[in-house]
Amino acid sequence: MTAQSHPHHIPSIPYTSPATPLQTLDIWLPRPLTESSPTNTVWIIYVHGGAWRDPELTSSQLRPALAHLFPSPAFPPSASIAHIAGFASLNYRLSPYDSHPTFPSDPHDESRNVRHPVHVRDVDAAFEWLRSTYGVGPARYEWVGIGHSCGATLLLQRLAGIGLGGVPASAHVRPPVALVLLEGIYDLPLLLRNHSQPGVKEMYVEILEGAFGTERDVWERASPVKGTYGRHEVRLIVLGQSEEDELVEWEQVEAMEGVLKRQGWAREGGGEGERVIVVKKIKGTHDFVWEDGAQVAMLIEEVVRQLFR
Repeated sequence: MTAQSHPHHIPSIPYTSPATPLQTLDIWLPRPLTESSPTNTVWIIYVHGGAWRDPELTSSQLRPALAHLFPSPAFPPSASIAHIAGFASLNYRLSPYDSHPTFPSDPHDESRNVRHPVHVRDVDAAFEWLRSTYGVGPARYEWVGIGHSCGATLLLQRLAGIGLGGVPASAHVRPPVALVLLEGIYDLPLLLRNHSQPGVKEMYVEILEGAFGTERDVWERASPVKGTYGRHEVRLIVLGQSEEDELVEWEQVEAMEGVLKRQGWAREGGGEGERVIVVKKIKGTHDFVWEDGAQVAMLIEEVVRQLFR
């Protein structure tokens, strides 16, 4: 048998059976897993954005960040890689997007015609697969969640049990030790209020109704700002937002930070043992953040350093 080169990429793994093409995930292993001690390494789990509906945004959204963490065979990987057992990037079923310019959804395609809470239930199923297959969660590997845009929304919904019958996350998968939430959507009604101009409002209504239906009280209940986060083992939440973001505004971070503070979280520099919020100013337009990948890689490195300092 030929020895595998590393980082080793395993693409398009189904995490449920039967699985649609979007109920899959990608894995990258920096080294054979047997060489990654559970006491000295964590998994990085990425959830992509795309307004719950964009077929062109997939698990491959993590690749630019990986290119910074593993520059090339001629250069050594980032030092933080020594503390990372594996990377997983998740796909999930999408809401309809029949006006997409190049890949419109087909009403008969079961992977692209779902609404909340299907997205978060798919993400939860992926975590359960990672637990049973790679030991991510209980008594083995701890993990760090990274989410961009609605991927950040999904990670918080899962943590709070929003869309999961009020039961936080999979019954078998421990919460993450840290979350890095980039340009996330935390208050759905606020998103629409802040984009109510004619010609703009219509796009946001289409996105939210496609993902959550027409009943506004559903939007309210599905918003992460309605969740409870004080009882979890999470030690660190990074809220990253760019002032240049043309799609999601800074008020989303302010709303989520306010909820966390009211539930006992402290800003960076709080007392030892406190659950810490870091509000991080990042740069660039909404998609630049993941397309460039450098800032995502930098935040992964910073969080891993903090966990193992």
